[in-house]
Amino acid sequence: MYDFAEAVWDHLFVKHRNVHGALKFECELNEFFIENGIGWLLLRGQIVERSPEVLAAVQIEAVNAVRESGRNTAADELHKAHLDLSKRPDADPTGAVQHGLAALECLARDISGNSKATLGELARTRPDLFPKVIQTIVEKAWGFASDTGRHVREGGVPTLGEAQMMIGLVASVSAYLLDEERRRVKRE
Repeated sequence: MYDFAEAVWDHLFVKHRNVHGALKFECELNEFFIENGIGWLLLRGQIVERSPEVLAAVQIEAVNAVRESGRNTAADELHKAHLDLSKRPDADPTGAVQHGLAALECLARDISGNSKATLGELARTRPDLFPKVIQTIVEKAWGFASDTGRHVREGGVPTLGEAQMMIGLVASVSAYLLDEERRRVKRE
């Protein structure tokens, strides 16, 4: 049934370019899922896990905000993180952490103008990007991602809850970076 729902959305949106119809179908199906306690959502044509509603909303808003800023690579990575949390039948928390921190690193590099620095380096050396408290959070998240998402060791796979927390954090820090960038541009 989930594959069928994805095919209907694809048929409306891609084949017939009926954006209104695809969005209406998505909205009505998601209402049905919520009303019936089904833990999935149709999001941009893909069935994904309906994580706690606040987390899902933050993730969706972050992907949209990053994409609207013209940073499609970072938005795609953040979207992949959300999809990894929603994989059927089992989520991929390692992939979610990896894609999530890659999205944040990509965004921070672009905003800073330093395409070679790691996220950890940017957190340590760019107080204009990350105030002290956020700097510490980002450094610790970078270390966590290094241990559980990029340089995985036996037994070091993050739990689903840890991955959800990290993606929520990435979404929030991404929104913060974009807001600060908008403020800087207005001041200039």
